[in-house]
Amino acid sequence: MDIYEPKLDGGEIEELVRLLRTLETATPELAEEIRIETGYFERNAHRMRYPDFRAQHLFLGSGVIEAGCKTVIGQRLKQSGMFWTIRGATSVRLKFWPSGISVSESYI
Repeated sequence: MDIYEPKLDGGEIEELVRLLRTLETATPELAEEIRIETGYFERNAHRMRYPDFRAQHLFLGSGVIEAGCKTVIGQRLKQSGMFWTIRGATSVRLKFWPSGISVSESYI
């Protein structure tokens, strides 16, 4: 796997896809998994321009964004003296996540 990660990190998605398509596998199940993952790389290559993102000093992982969201929601829901029902917390959550990501009780 050492040859694949630098291709992904370097934004060489077309080359990564080419390499993955030439892999020989021991089982049909593994071949199917690789085919599915290769399709993911093909469909999302435009989102994997990691060298461009690094040049703009953008974060590549989701951890910073997830932590920021948890902090903002946590601050909003855990202010002094506040008690929330799931319904009330969900209405606050909708302001931040209109796509319908569920509210876990860890935020309340």
